Amino acid sequence: METKTRVIAILTDEFTENQKLADKLREEGYRVEAVRLQRATCDGLASVAPDIIITDYDEEKPDDPFRLIAQIKGDERLGKAEIFFYSTSIDVKTEIALRRLKVISYFIKSDNAGYIVEAVKAHFHSIDAPQNFSYEEEIREFEGQDISPGPEYSTPVAKERRVESSDEFKNMFADLVDDGGVDTKPVEDEFKNHYNQGVAHYDKELYAQALEGFEKASQSPAWRIKSLLMMGLTQKKMGEYEKALEIFKIGYRDSPNDSGKSGFLYELGDTLDTMGNRMEEAYKMFAAVYQRNKEFRDVRNRLISLKSAIELKNKA
Repeated sequence: METKTRVIAILTDEFTENQKLADKLREEGYRVEAVRLQRATCDGLASVAPDIIITDYDEEKPDDPFRLIAQIKGDERLGKAEIFFYSTSIDVKTEIALRRLKVISYFIKSDNAGYIVEAVKAHFHSIDAPQNFSYEEEIREFEGQDISPGPEYSTPVAKERRVESSDEFKNMFADLVDDGGVDTKPVEDEFKNHYNQGVAHYDKELYAQALEGFEKASQSPAWRIKSLLMMGLTQKKMGEYEKALEIFKIGYRDSPNDSGKSGFLYELGDTLDTMGNRMEEAYKMFAAVYQRNKEFRDVRNRLISLKSAIELKNKA
């Protein structure tokens, strides 16, 4: 039986060209079609029938940077193509936009694009794997221990502040952190105003002021879980990784359901991975997410990339 050659369309920019991403993917045996991002059209992409489309958002269209991705998602000819999105940074707004477009494979640019190649290989591996293939077994074999975040995540801690979100953010984060039965009665305007001010400052990258707003708003018991998420994200943006980890641990402990716990475990893994010297711990967090929900964001790709990085480090 002849094996189908996988086709990858790269909407090229300076990053992909400098990283020679097309050449790296061709070395893996993939057929690669490279098109300048600003010249890409659905008709052109459909003519090559790609299995994966790799793209950044279009910086030349700041008012509608995800226009092309939305067009691709709405084109029946490209319905089976997986979109891999990469960018210099992926903030809350970008992530929300991607999730609304049902894009789950997204990456932050780095000096080595090898992680994108590994993610491509992992994607096709998951498609080609037998239905009874168990990724959990692969994870356990590598990890050498039960997949769990550890007892310290269930240890009682000091009472924390509480927060929730405006109605807009509540809807945006609905699939990231479930309310789990939180009382939806209107909260005091004072707490809502503090939270909205925090969001406004966060969007302007005024993180110290944002944190102050979230902390004041968090005194309302009805706003707790999503507040912890925003407080942790803000600390991470400020480079206060240990503080972010502590907040995400509390969020994990206090989330009433698997959806919420998966969200905080993912943020723990992402923060540990960002720190650079705690890859094994990051792997464990992502493995715990994967055990709960195999389709959670890009957790499968994060596991594959970290596994490769850890193996390389151990060989050094």
